[in-house]
Amino acid sequence: THTHAHNTHMQSKQALCVGCSDDHDCFLLEVHRAIAAKRLPFEGNTVVHVDAHPDMLSPPEMPAEKVFDTELLYSKVCISTFLLPLVYAGHVNRIVWIRPPWATGIADGQYNFHVGKNKETGLIAVDWSHQYVLHEFFFAPTECLENCRSLNFTVATLSETLSLRALNLPKIWVLDVCLDAFSTCNPFRAEVLQKYGSAFYSELQAVFRHFDCQVADDRPAQLQQQKRKVAIAVLEQYLTKGEYHDNWDDVREHITPRLVEDYSPSELPAVLQRVLDLHLLLQSLPESKKVEGQLLFEAGTMHDLPHNPLDKEEAMKIQDLLFKAVGDLPRPALSFVARSVEDDYTPRGVASVLEVRFLSFLTEHYGDIAIHEYQPECK
Repeated sequence: THTHAHNTHMQSKQALCVGCSDDHDCFLLEVHRAIAAKRLPFEGNTVVHVDAHPDMLSPPEMPAEKVFDTELLYSKVCISTFLLPLVYAGHVNRIVWIRPPWATGIADGQYNFHVGKNKETGLIAVDWSHQYVLHEFFFAPTECLENCRSLNFTVATLSETLSLRALNLPKIWVLDVCLDAFSTCNPFRAEVLQKYGSAFYSELQAVFRHFDCQVADDRPAQLQQQKRKVAIAVLEQYLTKGEYHDNWDDVREHITPRLVEDYSPSELPAVLQRVLDLHLLLQSLPESKKVEGQLLFEAGTMHDLPHNPLDKEEAMKIQDLLFKAVGDLPRPALSFVARSVEDDYTPRGVASVLEVRFLSFLTEHYGDIAIHEYQPECK
């Protein structure tokens, strides 16, 4: 399901290698190529990840020990799950996420946690109980992890005052940039707004927001995660299996047994009310409006993705903040740029000029670059 690549032009051995792709997960291939060519050490690398999204999720169907089975790994990772396998394999031990000001899911700061194999599921998990992790169900207590790697995760916002030098980067570092850092779309939001309207989308958001894990919640992280997991599974089945066609009494009868094990009698009415809200929302649609269950489920679970599309001039101003932040840092050992146009995270009208400007910046600062363009195969 992945890509092959070719060199668009050859440069001297001293040239800075730059991977280019629409799919951000091709970064994983580029790092593997660099390690094989000894342009990066096998262990302990630092990645500066400039993006509107952290991309720090765990591949949901890949056994942790398969991180060295590259054929399987490349088939299992996606645009949000390509970084943690590099950590679990030991290739990366520090990630610096440089986020635009509108990507507010994780506050600026230093976070230290472990990335390991969940003894129960066999999947990659972390012992960091942040809402970002709980929302995607890959938290596990430290004692439930094995083969752990330590990760230093730094978050900083693109701003006039940001200096990458102040972050104490090592001599060998990797610069990974997604163009959606400068102009960002939530494609699920856009599609639902277009098909169902803003009032419908607001109510859909409200249903799913009820099941977000809250910072102020003092219950154990595992408990919060489990409750959310059960509720989201109920909403997924309701939307994707056509249960919304049934009358409410039948729906309630179907879903209550799935909830009672994890929700107390005092909690259950609020959960059922949220599903009823969704049921009434769908029932209110005109008969001519088809319910696209999978789209609505994805838009609901992704309701908190950043959305701030900017025009070319405004996006270039944000990109200039990155150029200023890089300043006079020594040359990275490797660089990568992801366009993210085909998946609609970067507005099509701005991507080309942003990519050209980034490659020009690298050339002006570091001399020759050798571009390695990844071409999508049939997927």
